[in-house]
Amino acid sequence: MKKIFRYMMFVFVVLFALVLTPKTALAASKTAGQLYNGTTFNKKIKKITVGEEDSSYIASGVKKIIFTRDSKTYQALKNRTVALPKETVGSGATAYYDAAEGTVYVYSANQMIFDTDCSNMFTGFDNLETITYDKLSSVNVTKVSRMKNMFDFCKKLTYFDAKMFKGIKATNVYGMFAGCQSLKSIDLSGIDLSSVTDLSYIFDGCSNLEYISWKKFDTSKVTTMKGVYRGCKSIKTIVFPDWFTMPNVTDMMFCFDGCLSLVSVDFGKMTAAKVTNMQQMFEGCTSLKSITLSKLNTSKVKDMSWMFAGCTSLESADLHTFNTSNVTDMGHMFKGCTGLKTVNLSGLDIRKDESVAEMFCGCSSLESLDLKDLDFSTVCSKTYYADLILGCDNLKVLTSPKNVTKAIPLKATFALDDNKDGKPDTAEKYKVFPISKTSHRYIRISDEKQTGDYSGSQEYQNDPVVESKPVDKSVKVGSNTYIIHPDGTATVTKIAAKGKVKIDEVKAFGAKHPVTKIADNAAKGNKKIKSLTIGSKVTSIGKNSFKGCKKLKKVTIKANKNLKVGKGAFKKLPKRAVIHVKGIKGHAKKKLVKAIKKQTNATVS
Repeated sequence: MKKIFRYMMFVFVVLFALVLTPKTALAASKTAGQLYNGTTFNKKIKKITVGEEDSSYIASGVKKIIFTRDSKTYQALKNRTVALPKETVGSGATAYYDAAEGTVYVYSANQMIFDTDCSNMFTGFDNLETITYDKLSSVNVTKVSRMKNMFDFCKKLTYFDAKMFKGIKATNVYGMFAGCQSLKSIDLSGIDLSSVTDLSYIFDGCSNLEYISWKKFDTSKVTTMKGVYRGCKSIKTIVFPDWFTMPNVTDMMFCFDGCLSLVSVDFGKMTAAKVTNMQQMFEGCTSLKSITLSKLNTSKVKDMSWMFAGCTSLESADLHTFNTSNVTDMGHMFKGCTGLKTVNLSGLDIRKDESVAEMFCGCSSLESLDLKDLDFSTVCSKTYYADLILGCDNLKVLTSPKNVTKAIPLKATFALDDNKDGKPDTAEKYKVFPISKTSHRYIRISDEKQTGDYSGSQEYQNDPVVESKPVDKSVKVGSNTYIIHPDGTATVTKIAAKGKVKIDEVKAFGAKHPVTKIADNAAKGNKKIKSLTIGSKVTSIGKNSFKGCKKLKKVTIKANKNLKVGKGAFKKLPKRAVIHVKGIKGHAKKKLVKAIKKQTNATVS
């Protein structure tokens, strides 16, 4: 009886203990080895390596991260003569930092389970060479889905262990390997990407990357490929497999931007039928000699600006298959294509196009340019045609577009040659496309180079075109003062506006002008401005431009990659002022945010 009584008492005590045990403790016992989410894990590692619990810090001292369950390794770490810095990085998981070795050991007696969200997990370890484990069974990644910026700025990482991440069903891989400059090959064959909608910047800045292995996946959910291969300087050829159809992709901006070694691209069965943005798609592809884009459906594309800019080896461009009926911007499309000799623009519909500014600027090898199929009615109404052929110093034959409603400067001297005999039809000289509904053929009659900007509004006639050198024009619009430049851009020199202020474009002299510069001291001491939005065309924010704006609590900067911020531009703003940087991401954003933080008391993100 006594034995039975003691046994019953034991059962009662156990049950009583279970009832009183907190639910959190029970949960913890079920999730032993569960690591924190990526950002928190990153902060904890930064705390023991750089002394700051901040994921934005760069941890240059870390060369290796080792995940281990080995008890001997644990005892060796625990029994060091000089205690190693340590930090809890999960349930029953501890990280130790050996600064002498440059190694972070992540230990747990249990299998380490990676969190669903591994975003930013290894971000900012710029000298990290390897991420490894003592046994594959030490880690479990089956729950992982979000991998945004997971290895961002791991410049020295030389190997991505595909086995370690096998079986993942990813939903977010934005910028996953951005800035991994030392990776030569990436094996994604173990990761299912069928649920991913955004492939943006996944390999951005992988300057040594030569080969990528994909696992076949359903590409129908992907809507953006923005900057996928941006800055991949070593890739020579890109062949998209037939299953890589991307039927719902809308954005291919920056897709191959800066691929210096890229010689050819095979789009396979990709049609791009829903793509609306091809801005800077091949910009800076200096090895690209020719490209076939006839399979791509461009009927919905609106932006083709800077598309081939800087492709210095490009010799020919055939765009006659392009459907450009919805394109609104072709500005700078071939700017700096110094090797370009022939261009086929026949059949292009650009009636919605608002800009051809600097479209062929710097195409120094171009000898003949035929624009007769292009309708310039919208271009002329928007006045975004500055420097159309600036720097085309070998251009000998030029055929004008249709519906020129404003005289367009040519930067050189031409004569009419409509009978195509290679000799001037008349003695008149032209330094602008005169106003005309129909197209005309011109031949160059002088060796002038960079002769200056010529403007005029003469009707098409036999009288010589009068030259007039344009000048900056000052104008006050509302409470602000601007300078309108000959190229159609504007600089805001005085911002006296109050309340909510937007610096984007200004309407003056019958046209809209993009604001590209904010002058020094433009709004210095303005005590009435409360919020500020800076547009995406602005490339320069001057010194002390918003210094001492005591009521300016919110600033939104829609930045572009060329934006420069002058010293003291946001100095002495009110307490709790916030500056948000949008428009750029990855390393470019970090660099700009860092530059602004140095000269302001505001919170910058």
